Amino acid sequence: MTPTRRRPDLSDRDLLVMRFLADTALATTDQLERLAFPASHGTQYTAARRARRTLARLVDQGQLSRLDRRVGGVRSGSTSYVYQLATGGRRSLGLPRRGRTYEPDALFISHTLAAADVHVELLEAERRGDLVDLNVEHEPTRRFATPSGIERLTPDLLVEVTTADGWELRWFVEIDRGTEHLPTVLRKCRTYERYWRSGREADHHEVFPRVLWSVPDKRRARAIETAIVESRGLAGDLHRVATAEDTAAVITNSNDNPEGGQP
Repeated sequence: MTPTRRRPDLSDRDLLVMRFLADTALATTDQLERLAFPASHGTQYTAARRARRTLARLVDQGQLSRLDRRVGGVRSGSTSYVYQLATGGRRSLGLPRRGRTYEPDALFISHTLAAADVHVELLEAERRGDLVDLNVEHEPTRRFATPSGIERLTPDLLVEVTTADGWELRWFVEIDRGTEHLPTVLRKCRTYERYWRSGREADHHEVFPRVLWSVPDKRRARAIETAIVESRGLAGDLHRVATAEDTAAVITNSNDNPEGGQP
C-alpha cells in the first residue's frame, strides 16, 4: 500500500511566506526576511539566520523551490537566492497545480522582484503604523470596450491604501526597468487613458486609480515625465513618475493623490 502523504506542519510564518509568493511569483531571501522576520523581533543577524533556516526547511519539504539563478539583493546588493512556490506549496494552499515550470529569464526576474519589493515596502509601512489598511493585487486584469473592440489592461500592481490620517488612495503601478522604448511606454499610457474614459473601473470602485510609473533612476523619471507632457492627448494629472526608491512614499502620500479619496 502506498503511504498517504501528510502535509507538513506549517506555522503562521511559513504560510505568510508561501501566500506572499503565491501573490508575487518570485521573491529574494532579503525580501522574505523583511516580510516575515523583522529585526524588531531580534538582532539583524538572528533574524537573517532564522529566515535562511526556515526557507531551507520549506525547500526541503517541497513547499518552495529556488531558482538556479542567484541575484544581488534588491536593496542590500548582497547575493541572494530567488524563491518561488513549489508544487507542494500550491497544494498546501489549495491552489491549482500548474504545468511544468521553466527557469525565467533575467528580465522577467528583475521586473517581478521590483514589484515584490514595492509590496514589501508597503507592508513595512503598514507595520510601522503609517497605514491602517493595505491591499496589493499583482497583475489584475481589466477588460473594456472601445470602438475598435475589446481591450485588455494588466497593471503590474493595484494598490489600495488607507493612510494613518484617514485618506483612501488607489494606484495602478507600472514597474519600468528602463528597457522599454518611450513610444512603448506612451502606448501603455494611452491604454490607461482609454480605460479611464471607458468608465469600466466603476465596476470595481467609484474612484479611478492614478497611474504610477516606478522607474530605476531620476534620469529615466525625467525622460518619461517629458514624454508624457509632450505627448498629445494624455491627461498629465492621471500619470505620476517616481524612482523605485521613492515609490512606496509616493503611494502613501495623500498629497500625491488628491483625487484618491476623502478623509
